[in-house]
Amino acid sequence: MGRLLGSFENDEDHDIPELNKCPDCQTYFAGDNCPICGKPCPENMKAGNRPVVKQKKHKSKGGYTRTTFIPWYHRIWFLILMLFVSPVICIILTLTSPHEKPKKVIFVILAALMLVGRYAGPAIVSRIMDREPALVNEKLSEDEYKAKCGDITAEELYRNSDEHKNGFVKIRLVVDEKLESWEQYRPVYYRCVSEDGKFAFLVRNCLVNASKNFIKGDVITVYGEMQGNTTVYFSTDDTTTEPTVNMAYVTIN
Repeated sequence: MGRLLGSFENDEDHDIPELNKCPDCQTYFAGDNCPICGKPCPENMKAGNRPVVKQKKHKSKGGYTRTTFIPWYHRIWFLILMLFVSPVICIILTLTSPHEKPKKVIFVILAALMLVGRYAGPAIVSRIMDREPALVNEKLSEDEYKAKCGDITAEELYRNSDEHKNGFVKIRLVVDEKLESWEQYRPVYYRCVSEDGKFAFLVRNCLVNASKNFIKGDVITVYGEMQGNTTVYFSTDDTTTEPTVNMAYVTIN
């Protein structure tokens, strides 16, 4: 049914102050009697005598809510794109967007992680990649290690270095010089020669038990593992390529 003429629905708080109001059917009228039910208007319901009705805020009927317009640069898809393109811009757009606080927190955390990963990630990967595996077997005791090292002549090792690669060797050499390389984090190289001076080798100082320094002319018995031919670059822009032994243990004769 429709509402009565000159009336409002019960849940509405409208009023027409310049008209009388029927207390029974809530009809507004200008005369003395209600045109709907015919009852005379009491004094307290006549125009000017009724208390002022306070207006209330009404929720829209039918479940409708106001829609907030979100610019394209604040849309979720664009914020996700900025996570990968520019985490800094993503943080700025997120903080200035109309999104709810939980969404803002999630995007700011993700952008911060992307930012840290972008700048710190390569350095971390580089540090990991720069770490070399153990150059000599450190699981064996000194006696066990030396027992695995067979005697080999300088000529045989020099001529067939690749055939002995990764093998355990024992060889007697004479220290010729210490090689200074730009790569200071790597083990020190010594250039050594056979006792007859015919064959040159690189001995990489990978001593397990203690570090030692050698001087020119030292006669040493090296216990180590054959690395094969190695090219070493030096601070003077010179290079040398020689058969290389990773020295785990040594005896100075």
